[in-house]
This record gives sequence, structure tokens and C-alpha cells, in this order.
Amino acid sequence: MKDITSLVLVSKQRLREAKIQAADYLILLLAEACLGSITKPSDQTFGAAGYAHSIIAVCE
Repeated sequence: MKDITSLVLVSKQRLREAKIQAADYLILLLAEACLGSITKPSDQTFGAAGYAHSIIAVCE
């Protein structure tokens, strides 16, 4: 019975971690979308600005 209880606890913990990770990816996706929408795609320095915006989004 102890093995089943510990298996249930471990499963609940892993499910909780997966939910948190999914929420983190969703936040990152939204941040990238917002930063991407304010960047001018016609800029000649788009690569540098895109890189800076990616770093900012990851740090959020």
C-alpha cells in the first residue's frame, strides 16, 4: 500500500510540474508575440533587435 501511495504522490507532483512548465511556455509565447508586434520587420537591424527582444522575453 505504501508503494501505491508514493506512486500517487510522485504522479501528482509531476503533473503539477508539467502544468507550471506549460504556463511558462505560454507566457513566453505571449511575450514574444507582443515584442514581435512592436518590431518593424523592414528595419535593417531586425536581427539585432529580434535577438534583444528574445533575451528580454526569456528574462521575463
